Order: sequence, then structure tokens, then C-alpha cells
Amino acid sequence: MSEFIKQLENDDIWFCPLPFTHIYSSLSGRYAPCYDAPAKTGHNMKDTTIQEWYTSDYQNKLRSQMLSTNPDKKYLSEHCAGCWKQEKKYNRSDRMKYREQILSGKFDSKVPELLRLVDQFKQNGEVKLEKRVLDLKMKMFGNACNLDCYMCTPRSASTRTASLKKLKNVYDPDLDPYDIPRMNTERLDDEKYLNDIASVAEYIASIKLIGGEPLVMKNHYKLLDKLVESGHSNGISLIYKTNLSVFDLEDHNFLDYLPHFREFVMKTSIDSYGKHNDYCRKKSNWEELDFNLRLMKSKKNVRVNVHSVVSFLSVLKFYKLQEYLRHQNIDNTYYILEYPSILNVKNLPKEIKEELIPKYRNYPNIVEALKKDWDMLEFVKTIEYIQELDNLHNDNLWDIYPELKPYYEKAKGDLICS
Repeated sequence: MSEFIKQLENDDIWFCPLPFTHIYSSLSGRYAPCYDAPAKTGHNMKDTTIQEWYTSDYQNKLRSQMLSTNPDKKYLSEHCAGCWKQEKKYNRSDRMKYREQILSGKFDSKVPELLRLVDQFKQNGEVKLEKRVLDLKMKMFGNACNLDCYMCTPRSASTRTASLKKLKNVYDPDLDPYDIPRMNTERLDDEKYLNDIASVAEYIASIKLIGGEPLVMKNHYKLLDKLVESGHSNGISLIYKTNLSVFDLEDHNFLDYLPHFREFVMKTSIDSYGKHNDYCRKKSNWEELDFNLRLMKSKKNVRVNVHSVVSFLSVLKFYKLQEYLRHQNIDNTYYILEYPSILNVKNLPKEIKEELIPKYRNYPNIVEALKKDWDMLEFVKTIEYIQELDNLHNDNLWDIYPELKPYYEKAKGDLICS
């Protein structure tokens, strides 16, 4: 594989490992290369099993393009749109991160397995499943959630749908709870789908469970039971995208499953620090969150890290979260929110962004996002959206972020005068 490694080192190929090791399905059951690949693939959980998707012509074509020194750029820009756009805007993407991890030998702790699959494909034009190579990321349990995060879309959380329907205005297309095509959310978690996952248990290295909030989804516990019954659970890591606010659900306690799986990785959704996080992620409680983080860190087969959304509000105190996590020795990843567009960090006033830039000097993509021009109308719209949410939750934006008030009052006055 020296030629392949050299191509990676020289950046001669637009390679991503996910088509070789990753199974992803969206809230509508659509299979895709990853969460950030919106193009049609022609495969859905309803009519395609995991094995069929993994060996499909679609996957093989994508693998071929990613190993080519002369790929079809139009094809890649369409089918890997998320990373393609991120690299154009910020010169950084998940694909680039994975490439660096492969070269350092750290990608998902299974670089040898990945290299074998790549070699197999280069020789035969296809790949076959091997033990412990698959990472599953399936949004099959719906979008039930117990929080009401201000930046979340109605498609991603049931609580958002209910809240946004109470607002008088729709402030952004991605915040429209009545946009039926965008609300194409299904639960595909009956016996048929649970059994399909259990049937490939011996090949699974990890399962990433996403909601909504997976710890409040009852049938997710049925999947855990089936995996335990398969006899292969002790080789499987469970990765949770969770707000870590609750462990009990009816007759299930999440902590009871810890002894039955190889490892638990708790990717905890936290965007800011203290009361600022509670304000962004409404219905959360910082003291309980802090306690639960420490509890999970104390478990021997549990790894805790934090995944953050850097948005209009969270960026104002995200650096404080960084300080807290360094003190707790907890790793952090983040992404810069693009949509809903009104909640992008660029919509903050120039003066506030200039004050923030030095605080993020070690985060060049955040700095680049902060340098983008603001739109006064978008800023006013953002503030008024947040204030409408305040009315639902008995909150007050100015109590939490008083620094925004004078800029809003001036911008509102300028708009009225114009």
C-alpha cells in the first residue's frame, strides 16, 4: 500500500475512508456516504439491507472516484457536497481530518483494516465485509428530544417542531415547521430493521446513535438487547450523540448496559458554558450536565468528549467552554453552523466579532467565519427570532447577552429610518 500512502501524503487523490468503513442512513431512511452528502443514492433502509448498500454499485463508483488521480470533480462535488463546500470556504473539512488521521495511524483505531479494504478494492473493484470494520451511523429511531435548542431545526428534534409552530413568524426556511419536504422524518425501528443490524453484528466495530436524543428513544434499548443476545456486543463500541441529561427511561436504565459492550463514547452536545449553554440549549441544566459528565468519566469503559455547534450565540462564550474542558481534560470537536443561515456567526456586529477574533486565534476556521461581512437586516431578524423564543421559555436575551442590546437598538432604529 506504499503507493496509496504516498498519494495521501501528496494529496494526489480526493480520498475519504467513509465509503469503506461507514454505514449512514438519514431520518428518512436514505442511505448516503455520510451525514453531509445530500445527493440521491437510490438506496433506502426500506428496500436495501446493510450488506446490499455496502456492496452496491453506488458505493463502488464513489470508492473508485476517491482512488482516482483524475476524478470526476462534478460527481464528487455533488455526492460529497458537504466536504467539498467546506474545503472551498474554509480549506478544512472532515475528509481532510480523516486523511490526517490515516497518515498518523489513528483513524478509528483500525488503519490496517482500512488499508486491507482499499487494497482489496484496487485489486477486485469491490469489497467484502470483514469482522469489526463497520461503523454504523443510523438515524432510524426518529427525532424525539427532551431539549429545545435554539439553533436546531424542526426536522432534527420533535421539541423544535412544537415550539416553532407557536411562533408568529418563520424567520428562516430551515426553521419552518410546516415545510413538509424538509420534515421527511420517519421511525424505521421495528423488528425488520433491528434484525438487519443484528445480522451484521460480527462485522460492526461501532454504532453511532443519533436523534433527537437517543437516550429518550425506547426502541434504541431494544437494539441494545438484540446485540447483547447476538453474542457479539462485547466487540462493539457504542457512540452516542447525546445531551447527557437523562439515563432512565421507563423500565430501562442506560447505565445497566455498560458491562455488555466493549466501549461507550459519549459525544456530549455542549455549546457554551454555564447559564449561556442553558440558554442556547433550552431545558438543559448546567449543574446536572457537569455532574453527569464527571459520572461518565469515572466509568472504566466510557470515553467522554464534547461536540459543539459554533453559532450566533454560542460563539460569544465558546472560549469559556474550551477553558472548562481543558481543566476537565475532556476533548472537544466542533463545527461552524451554516444553516439556519440567520444563526451563522457572521451575523454578529462587526465590533463584537473583532473582540472575539483574538480569543479564537488557535481556531482559524472560526476566525475566518467571524471575518465575513454581516447583514444588518439578518442581525435584526436573528434577535427577534430569539426574543420570540424567550416568550415561550420565560427567558430574557438581554439578561444573558447584554452586549447585544445596544447594537440591536441601533440597527432597529436605522431600519425604521430607512
